[in-house]
Amino acid sequence: NHLLADERVLGAIRAVMGKQGVDVMERWIKTIANPAPAPLSAWERVFTRLRNNVTIVSMGFKITTAALQVLGSLQAIPRNGVIPQLRQTGITITRDFPALLAIQVRRFFGSPNTIPARVQFIFDRSDFMKNRMKNYDRDIKAAMETTIGSKPGVVPSLPKDVTDTFFYLTGLIDMGVSVPTWLAAYENALSGKYPNIAQGDEKAAIEHADGVVRTTQAAGAPKDLSALMADRGLIRIMTMFMSWANTFYNQLAAEQLPGV
Repeated sequence: NHLLADERVLGAIRAVMGKQGVDVMERWIKTIANPAPAPLSAWERVFTRLRNNVTIVSMGFKITTAALQVLGSLQAIPRNGVIPQLRQTGITITRDFPALLAIQVRRFFGSPNTIPARVQFIFDRSDFMKNRMKNYDRDIKAAMETTIGSKPGVVPSLPKDVTDTFFYLTGLIDMGVSVPTWLAAYENALSGKYPNIAQGDEKAAIEHADGVVRTTQAAGAPKDLSALMADRGLIRIMTMFMSWANTFYNQLAAEQLPGV
């Protein structure tokens, strides 16, 4: 919070974003510093447990929820372009489409004991993508990080190996979309297709690719949430399962109102 304590920096931010923008930034920084404060009241504890259990029942082991992740490629097209996105996804309009798609699937999933080369290529460059399966949705992230079914001295908690399987399929399919999206954005930036990124600037290309995934496929880490989604307390009950809709709305607003 040292930047906002500097009056020169604060004045520059206020001049561009206004007082409301500064207030949002201050709340954002506090959320990052303390992303999961302990519930203070009995009602907060009840609603936190209710929210996590509803998330597990509604989205855990759900094939339909996992299958919907595939549609995320469509949201990446406005940022990456049709051809780069479809090429990385393995989709073509030729008669060889089934064979090419099968190759792409093998390239992504690899074997049970190895991480595919292009996934490892991304993990070596991006901590954001390396941790994405734990951060792709706010409600799932909260449910996975909260001890499930626990009440000291009464109900033992489920082993973490068990709770991790609840959303594994959904996370895997999300990576099946996020990896091609990241690669398409990375290659576009590295080849100099963006005016503010110099050709061959890998650091900027990595940051750009992370940003494209974050803003088109959603993310659940505190730093990636909008002010509405990051709000704490009982209001989170009212914003459950909004990650996709919030991402789509923000993307639509950014397309229609550049610079906002």
